[in-house]
Amino acid sequence: MSPAELLSLVVAGVSAVASMVAAYYAWKLYGRRPKLEFYLQEEDPLTYEQNEHTCTQAYLYCWLANEGKTAAHNVHGWLEYKLDHVHPIEDEHAGVMEAIDESANVYLERLMPNPPRGPDTMFIDSPKLFAFPVNVWKVGPVDVKYHFVCDEGATIEGTLRVDFPKVTLP
Repeated sequence: MSPAELLSLVVAGVSAVASMVAAYYAWKLYGRRPKLEFYLQEEDPLTYEQNEHTCTQAYLYCWLANEGKTAAHNVHGWLEYKLDHVHPIEDEHAGVMEAIDESANVYLERLMPNPPRGPDTMFIDSPKLFAFPVNVWKVGPVDVKYHFVCDEGATIEGTLRVDFPKVTLP
């Protein structure tokens, strides 16, 4: 075997070992990424207010949690109300950055793990409670489709069934 062939075999072996080490660390990092959960508040997920229009304004209370092992950064979410009688309202304080037709875009800068890992931090905000404002033009059940994604690659999507009951406001 010539020295060039021997060198080629050594380089190939080192490359294979380096690839396996890189794959191992990628697998370890994948297991440490955030895991997002989204669900309705169990008690009183809706509150109502009278609006100046002929509709009623409601707040839909939902939790967004990070059940993973690292913080989720730049969390973007999309909510779509599947019937035309419920329309989202833009409200930066509620995290709703844009409301178009039956959909709302939500943004959250950071969502720490729950429970937090590592030293104490002042950013313990998981789970985060959202009060999504909507105008309700007609009562009844509504399917709310959701999709959330963050910089670390964690994603969650699904559908929540919400019943908007008839209410009498003063």
